[in-house]
Amino acid sequence: YNGEDTIARTLDSIISQRISNFEIVLNDDNSFDSTVEVIKKYLKKYKFIKLFTNKSNIGMDQNFTKTVLKAKGKFIWLCEKNFVGVISKNNIAEILRKSKD
Repeated sequence: YNGEDTIARTLDSIISQRISNFEIVLNDDNSFDSTVEVIKKYLKKYKFIKLFTNKSNIGMDQNFTKTVLKAKGKFIWLCEKNFVGVISKNNIAEILRKSKD
């Protein structure tokens, strides 16, 4: 929701992970800034990104639930538009590796 200033850096951070066979599912909660337009640029470049939008703002909890239900993967990593500092280069890959141990 209204993440035009951070969504590109967050997506770049996730895309840079050293993992394959994953999807990024985004559900915009009726932003009134240019968040959706920024995401649409990524949709053209990356086929594993899916974008859904809400017709009205439903709040973070309901939006996360709605997004999770659209995901198809075995593992789900929830993240907000401004998680850039939280996701390091191999963070997600390392968690997936440890889950298989």
